[in-house]
Amino acid sequence: MHDGGGNRAQTVAALGPLIDSLRANGDTLVLLSSLAGMTRDQAMPPLPASSAGVRYAELLAFGTIGTLEWLLNWTFLVAVSLGIARSVLTALAALLQRF
Repeated sequence: MHDGGGNRAQTVAALGPLIDSLRANGDTLVLLSSLAGMTRDQAMPPLPASSAGVRYAELLAFGTIGTLEWLLNWTFLVAVSLGIARSVLTALAALLQRF
């Protein structure tokens, strides 16, 4: 399950019944690290403090790209809508002139 970020309330709410139904069917849930024979710290080592700048730069870069994508989507939506509206008005004006 992956909710893509944001409000995770629905995902968290769905986990309980999902886990209960898996266990009712005889399934056992284990951590991936235990399957690999690793400790949690081996499987997920903490990031060094020196990488904080890189993390913030990546967040800024991806946030900027996401914002630009959002702006372009809306810009094209408005442009297409205006183009369609212009075509409809032109067609109506031509019909009015004809009759």
